[in-house]
Amino acid sequence: MSKSDDKKKLILEKARQIFIRNGFNNVTMKDIIEECQISRGGLYFYFSSVDEIFKAVVEVHNKSKIDEVIIDVKKGIDFSELLESYFSKQKRRFLNMDKSLKTAMMEFFLSHKDEFSKKFILSQFMNSKNMMLDILKYGVNNDKVEDIDLMLLAENIMFFFEGIGTIALIARIDEEQIDRQFEHIKKNIISNIENIGKIGADK
Repeated sequence: MSKSDDKKKLILEKARQIFIRNGFNNVTMKDIIEECQISRGGLYFYFSSVDEIFKAVVEVHNKSKIDEVIIDVKKGIDFSELLESYFSKQKRRFLNMDKSLKTAMMEFFLSHKDEFSKKFILSQFMNSKNMMLDILKYGVNNDKVEDIDLMLLAENIMFFFEGIGTIALIARIDEEQIDRQFEHIKKNIISNIENIGKIGADK
């Protein structure tokens, strides 16, 4: 990695920390300059606005989550282990919303109504949905998930996570509630193939 790449990575990591602390609306380029301890020109060499920095932070954040799933799939870990790992990470996020980008994301989404921003928002959701689709396909390949309406199922799961995340941010949600909801959605993911197996065994 070049010095330029290192500097850009540093800026995005420092900016991520600011967005977590302050949300999106209360962050300025000056805040990021001070956090990174670089010159104004040093920041503007890489980014021209807070919007641009925030989008880059979100993209890097989401890519890291996708890369984690790709690594687990390449390792060939058991599907149940992969699913538990993913849900455990979501649970930690929901229980620690003050350490997440959720507030900043909501502020950004609510304040940006132009078509370009809408496409960016949709693309991030689609990336997450496609990641879940890859997990479900991995389950199909390992005979743990029925190969029916996977795209719709992936979309339903991501809408479910978005809803839980919003409630966890606004009103908080306890661990027991999360576990109860997670067990229900996980049963929906794997129940069909288990029922098919039971039917086959009864014949």
